[in-house]
Amino acid sequence: MAPLPTYELVDEGNRMLWAGWAKLVRDNDWSSDDSTVIELLPELPSTRAVFAQDTRDGSFLGCVVWNEYDEMAFIGYYIVHPSMVGKGLGPKMWKRAFARIPKHVNVGLRSVPSMIAKYAARDTPYFVSTLNNYELTVAEAREMCAKLDATKKTVVNVEKTTDEQWEGLLEFDEEVTKRDRSDLLERFFECDTVEGVCLLDNDGNIAGYAAVAVTGYKEESKFKLGPVFASSINDALSMIAPLIDHCASITPDAKILVKTLSGTIGERTLSALIDKEPEHEGTTLFKRPFRNTIDTEMCYIAHNHGGHFDA
Repeated sequence: MAPLPTYELVDEGNRMLWAGWAKLVRDNDWSSDDSTVIELLPELPSTRAVFAQDTRDGSFLGCVVWNEYDEMAFIGYYIVHPSMVGKGLGPKMWKRAFARIPKHVNVGLRSVPSMIAKYAARDTPYFVSTLNNYELTVAEAREMCAKLDATKKTVVNVEKTTDEQWEGLLEFDEEVTKRDRSDLLERFFECDTVEGVCLLDNDGNIAGYAAVAVTGYKEESKFKLGPVFASSINDALSMIAPLIDHCASITPDAKILVKTLSGTIGERTLSALIDKEPEHEGTTLFKRPFRNTIDTEMCYIAHNHGGHFDA
């Protein structure tokens, strides 16, 4: 093994290190988390990190980034700069991270297919779910939405909701996820790269909500749907349709990423409406047995946001 260059491990990081992390995430085309994660993660109070930096100039060499809340620590990123791959840096960062994570919390992560066996054999042996990805053109996404009748409920843009409706959206999210994600959602919907809609029933109450966000480099024209929480597939598609129109208004070449999660109604219903095979994107593993609290019959597309685990 070639010797490591002079480096040091630092906790939490600085602007230069976070910028190096963001660039590597985009370079690797990691689209399971949308671009709001890159914007929000460095600022969230739950975020923890171990960075490796070159002692000569402080440049980014790698990191482990996780978020601690609800008696769990969810590792969103474990990455090493290409120049350092195979030189032993990754395990050193990993060991430092696990030394900092409280022993009593359950540790989770979402592994790419090639790393599942390694993670399962080491620190996170318990399988929770699998994430599949469909990449659709605007035409394909519209065809998916057109296969079922639209709902009779009213679709409203999130930014036009009243204070009472916004509180209803937060309550709806907690009803589905069984988690208080209000801080994340407030930050999420303030991001310029997010478009959100919600459904109002005949009494003006929130009956579902959905969002789409840019992911990857802007020139790649990729948009990730999620979350989509609703009580029926018709409700879900009625919210997805205007989000597709929003993406198309930005660029007609938009690529719409639909990520379905195993065990959810979205996996069963949305997959049946898409005429192509998905790509296996990742598998969620935990350190100890973990029972997810999400209502799988209302989760059409999970949020899958590194800032606060939902499924």
